[in-house]
Amino acid sequence: MKRFIGAGMFLVFYLVTASGVSEKLVYRIVVRFGSVCCGIDREVYDKVMRLIADREQQIGKTIAVEKVYWGKEGEFNLCMALDELPEARRFVFVHKVKDITDNVPTVKVDENSPCTASWE
Repeated sequence: MKRFIGAGMFLVFYLVTASGVSEKLVYRIVVRFGSVCCGIDREVYDKVMRLIADREQQIGKTIAVEKVYWGKEGEFNLCMALDELPEARRFVFVHKVKDITDNVPTVKVDENSPCTASWE
């Protein structure tokens, strides 16, 4: 049993890069906040965070969010597996995030994507 636990811990360690980003894991949604000159779009970020808080209140659980910084102007990605939500609610959540971020050139939403420390 101890060897199995040790092997499992090694696997988890292997999946986390030196920057602490779980690039081998696939997240249900990755929201990438970029910048052209002056930092991220705080209004859109606040709306996404309010959506997360609303969903947490509805389900009575905390949604795990990995925040990965990558830019010189505060750019970062929000990576969420959404394991706390049933599949139907995951689908609705992703579409609500897309509605919030639609037509915002400095915000990109990827589905079923690794959590990389970059715009791509």
